[in-house]
Amino acid sequence: MDDYKVAPNLLISLNPEQSMSAKGNCRDHAVAENFFKTFKSELVYGTKLKAREQMRLCVFGYIESRYNHKRRFSALVNLTIDEF
Repeated sequence: MDDYKVAPNLLISLNPEQSMSAKGNCRDHAVAENFFKTFKSELVYGTKLKAREQMRLCVFGYIESRYNHKRRFSALVNLTIDEF
């Protein structure tokens, strides 16, 4: 069975709680939003892959080699995770 058909039932069975920012707290999800913006601009846009497994391998490689070890983070005083 395809993942996209299983996901809604899995979410329902887990009964997740929706994450909502507190009133006036617009930066609550800023870290996650910044990651996905960077991820899309550096990897997804312009990458033409045909199979799901190809994309899965590219995403893993991007996160493990580029994002976690080479990218500098302003929250870490412009150091990489390894340098911090």
